Amino acid sequence: MSLDQVKYDAFISYRHCELDSFISENIHKKLESFKVPKSVIKKNPSMKTKIERVFRDEEELPLSSNLSDPISDALTNSDFLVVICTPRLKESLWCKKEIETFVAAHGREKVLLVLAEGEPEDSFPDILKYEDLQVKDENGNDVTVRVGREPLAADCRGENNKQRLKAMDTAILKLCAAIFGLNYDDLKQRHRERQIRRRLMIMTGALALVSVFAFTCLFFMIKIGKQNKLIEDKYASAMATASDSLLAEGLRMDSLYAVRNVLPEDPSKGYNTDAYCALVKALAPYETENTYFPGEVIKIPTETIGMYVSEDKTRLLIDTLNYTSLYDLATGEELARLRDEDFMVGAAILNDTGMVFAKEGENGLDIVYLDPETSERTVLSENGIYMEYSPENQTTVVFSTDRITAYRNLSSSFEIPLQKYGIQDDYYIESYYVSKDGKAGAFIIQDYYKTYICLLDFSKGRIDVRVTDDILEKTLISTDGDVVFVSYEETDLYSNGQESCKIMALDFASDRPGLVRELPSYGFYKMLMGDEGVLLVSDRLTYVVNPDLDIVSCITGYFDACCTFEYEGGFVLLDASGKMFVDGILPDDNRIFELYGINQGTRIALATYSGDSLFIKFTDSDSLVTYSRQGSASRVLGENDQFEEYPLYQIEEIPTGHLEGIDEISVFNTERTSDEKYTIVCSMDGILYVFDQKTGKRIKELYNTDMLLTHDIIPYLEDAQVYIAEDCIFDRDFNLISRLPMSNGTSLGINGRDIILESRYSTDIFYVVPILSYKEMIGKADELLKDYTPSPKIRDKYNIE
Repeated sequence: MSLDQVKYDAFISYRHCELDSFISENIHKKLESFKVPKSVIKKNPSMKTKIERVFRDEEELPLSSNLSDPISDALTNSDFLVVICTPRLKESLWCKKEIETFVAAHGREKVLLVLAEGEPEDSFPDILKYEDLQVKDENGNDVTVRVGREPLAADCRGENNKQRLKAMDTAILKLCAAIFGLNYDDLKQRHRERQIRRRLMIMTGALALVSVFAFTCLFFMIKIGKQNKLIEDKYASAMATASDSLLAEGLRMDSLYAVRNVLPEDPSKGYNTDAYCALVKALAPYETENTYFPGEVIKIPTETIGMYVSEDKTRLLIDTLNYTSLYDLATGEELARLRDEDFMVGAAILNDTGMVFAKEGENGLDIVYLDPETSERTVLSENGIYMEYSPENQTTVVFSTDRITAYRNLSSSFEIPLQKYGIQDDYYIESYYVSKDGKAGAFIIQDYYKTYICLLDFSKGRIDVRVTDDILEKTLISTDGDVVFVSYEETDLYSNGQESCKIMALDFASDRPGLVRELPSYGFYKMLMGDEGVLLVSDRLTYVVNPDLDIVSCITGYFDACCTFEYEGGFVLLDASGKMFVDGILPDDNRIFELYGINQGTRIALATYSGDSLFIKFTDSDSLVTYSRQGSASRVLGENDQFEEYPLYQIEEIPTGHLEGIDEISVFNTERTSDEKYTIVCSMDGILYVFDQKTGKRIKELYNTDMLLTHDIIPYLEDAQVYIAEDCIFDRDFNLISRLPMSNGTSLGINGRDIILESRYSTDIFYVVPILSYKEMIGKADELLKDYTPSPKIRDKYNIE
């Protein structure tokens, strides 16, 4: 039979690389092995019970000098096209041609997507996200309009192949539901209950025979109990995955709720270790220092494109494309909203009591103050150009065509006419900055002829001006109150238009010319003044420059710096992936600060720092999360604290000859538990094997622990009922249930509960960390949750009961 005569149920299109091939191969196998449950066959329009043939080029494609012909025939004779979507898919012209060929023959409705890696916007092909339609405009002419589409997609992403295979079970149900024309919920429910229903029917028949079939009935009842236990266990593991995803979005309470709901009060009844690990991770009971934890959550529009938090963390101003809103951060209540027809979108700021915004007026821009409590509006200027608020001195500064006016409580505290400095009325503000103490403000005024670098003294109500005949481009400004720092860019027309950045330091207390240095980069878009110098941020790298304009440190390796702030002795940069970088420390080293719970899939859309807290909105989220450093149950070890270390090392060698199925050649290291229950062997391939210490029988294997077993004894903490092995915590059955924070070393106290952690940032600081038992962890979670319940949207999205 020739290839063009073969009929396929589905054609799998994928990029030929390791991950994509792994996903396509397993999707192929699972599709061809899937059988429609009998209970839903009658709902199947085609009455088919299974998928007969699936085309995947590594198995079905014959040798040919022209590959396009057999593939085109296979596409034409396939009912559905399954596309394995990763960020690499868009790089394959061949995959693009396959999709275009299938859509031309069958339409977009028969294309099914499998998201294997990345986000939909990065992985889905454009031809399936958009469709060009021919419509008629108001004049009756044919025009082409691009319309967004939402293709049917199944998600099988995961951090490793094990997680991907687990997610693939749900993805296969979605694909088969589309291929057979069935309802996904029916197929999912029937697939899960098919075995249970079959055994129930057998058991019901067996019960009719009473004592003759009593043993058979008992047997099936046990099997059903095991099946129900298996279903519950799989659901608990799914909740653990959901918990990690929620924590990565900063939704800590939702993360706790998801797994607490599937864990019993009493650990002796058995519990899912994945769920318990997720619970401990969300509680974070062992973190000691320099970690920002998610806390309060306020609902904001998903389409938010800008935000500002007041210095006292009581009010929030957000911008969307169509309106600006003012929120009460304590209650989440929207206090005021300005729509686009009422003001210029994006031209609004917070001040000490309300908000100030710009709108079109009769003589130009009106600068207006809005009181959110009374909704009363007060016009501050009828010919405004720009406005800023200085929280340090509670002053609203309004720039109008001929003057600068400072307002406190809507009363003018001083006015500065601009004509005396030769500034024309058609100027604009290029950059504005207020010193940390609030005593001075620096800004740059540009007109068509000159650049004016200005230093504003708030206490005296006057400005000093330095004028340059050069028009400085792409300027940033900062000040400590005495010296003004200005960065700007220059284009060398004689060197192929190459750009360079310069930084200038102007001491306004003297008449000396400013110090100027050239920086080996350009494209700086953030500037921050600190005690140690000035931070300059570009897309490529970040510099810290001292007052003499020497580069003292730099930060590289970040992804889209979305927030910067000062800390003792330096600066912190938060990038869009949730990583935090500190000047002078390489990104691969232990970072001094970190966001708790962030994973590789995290993407931050907006972030701001205010009042020692970070406020973060994640991509496609409708929540604003407050991250702050919090206290923990640990304490710093004092001089009078006495503790005794476990005998972690012993002289005699631990024999392995009696251990079941272990090859002594493959043994890297061996340890015993202090309660003489287990012998633990670390093999050369990194796998941990757990044996009964007395009988030598192998009990289990542990993967991905990254443990090397550097001691000879694994202590058992009686009060907490856990084993401590390096940074890993195991329960009584030696299931990995938690990890300790990164540290330079671990010791154990004598009270059966506390451990001593050496700070990873200082060899002189040690922390006493109490290890909690299962029941204490559950109690801590219940205390935090109380009557908390996730929103219906969260419950539906993650299938939380």
